Amino acid sequence: AKGMDTRNNEIATKAGLVRRTVAQVWNKQNHRVTVVFEYEDENAYKACQDIISKKIMPKAMENYNPKMRNNRGVIIFDYRG
Repeated sequence: AKGMDTRNNEIATKAGLVRRTVAQVWNKQNHRVTVVFEYEDENAYKACQDIISKKIMPKAMENYNPKMRNNRGVIIFDYRG
């Protein structure tokens, strides 16, 4: 996909990123792309923030006009096979 650099994924994986999901959302009022980062733990989250801000976001800013939104939630079910 445009703007996806697998080298950054590999670097973040070594820092504790376990999943990066990019999805297109088509609502009646808007269409957008969402990105979700999942980490091993809080330490992995902190380590990945530097990688995301220095390596991933500059490239995204070149290709897109991002609007940042934070979604917070409590996991009530998580299955991994």
